[in-house]
Amino acid sequence: MKVIAINGSPNKEGNTFHALNMVGQELIADGIEFEILHVGHKMIHGCTACRKCAVNKDEKCSITTDDLNLWIQKIKEFDGIILGSP
Repeated sequence: MKVIAINGSPNKEGNTFHALNMVGQELIADGIEFEILHVGHKMIHGCTACRKCAVNKDEKCSITTDDLNLWIQKIKEFDGIILGSP
């Protein structure tokens, strides 16, 4: 099993990171793979409801000015997701 934690804090190693890391250490101790993805310092464009993702059926947002499309593909590799926010 693999779990990814998404760190929504702009501070890469702040309190949110430490909280996620504490949970992650427990998961690792149980034999579960764990990774933290830091996204809080990135500008992410909001959905514009263009529906290109549904029309194209390619699992990609039509907005390509951020890393969202990369993150979507990465997250699909995991069995569980933890969201962390300050």
